[in-house]
Amino acid sequence: MDKTDSVLEQYPRGAALTFGTYQDKPILWRVLDQQGDQRLIFAEEIVEHLPYNTTYENTYWQTSSLRRWLNQTFFQKAFSFQERTRIINTRLKNPANPRYLTSGGGDTVDKIFLLGLEELKKYLPADEERALGQWWWVRSPGMNIISAVSVYEDGSIYDTDINVHFPDGGVRPAMWVRLKK
Repeated sequence: MDKTDSVLEQYPRGAALTFGTYQDKPILWRVLDQQGDQRLIFAEEIVEHLPYNTTYENTYWQTSSLRRWLNQTFFQKAFSFQERTRIINTRLKNPANPRYLTSGGGDTVDKIFLLGLEELKKYLPADEERALGQWWWVRSPGMNIISAVSVYEDGSIYDTDINVHFPDGGVRPAMWVRLKK
């Protein structure tokens, strides 16, 4: 058993752990769910500020530049080879916005992703659990497909229309990791 095994085994739902490093800082994660030897972990802080999509155009999660950045650039830069082998491909449903019925696009398979609106409400139901003093992106579409849901500084959910190309949205990644190879 290596260090990652022993570290992850100690952490049930709700616990905090470090996994990976980005911009020379260890990344702190919160365990949101556990299934057998797998954990859903969510970044405690914003790791980067980026647009949901680099251009102002109709954008679904599956076509967003932020999805590409998380699964390519961030995946390669933030995690060692050993850590990358523990990150699980996850099938994500991308449902319509429940208030505006805006299509969420097709399902995706991602290693690293943003929480969707349903996951956000399930795992972080209270504003104070989501509040960071900065706003951050959610995977779900807003009132139209040129916008995405976000979380305000105070933790309230804004599901209307932060345009996808807005440049300084906070990125709080999530991913499923396995305890053993």
